[in-house]
Amino acid sequence: MIVVVVFRHVLAAQQPTSETIFGALCIYLLVGFTFASVYGLVAAFQPNAFYLDPRTNLHNVPDRFDFIYYSFGTMTSLGAAGITPVSSQARSFSLLEAILASCTLPF
Repeated sequence: MIVVVVFRHVLAAQQPTSETIFGALCIYLLVGFTFASVYGLVAAFQPNAFYLDPRTNLHNVPDRFDFIYYSFGTMTSLGAAGITPVSSQARSFSLLEAILASCTLPF
């Protein structure tokens, strides 16, 4: 409910104000952390859904911070070095997040 209210407030503004900028930032962060949780669920149901490159990671199993890093790397289209989606579900959610971020970034 709160997300809908913030989203409507941000999109309804005629002129950008500090409230709309902070609202857009909140939506951006919320999307990033939500997808990090989704990646965690995918990894819980499919243990080999993500591959961690041993040259850049000291651990083999991704943790919450790895998913946050991957999520925001995907949203910014920079990518997340050292973590690769392997399963089709992980790749699908990664594509969905990248498309969602590219559609919402202009506001």
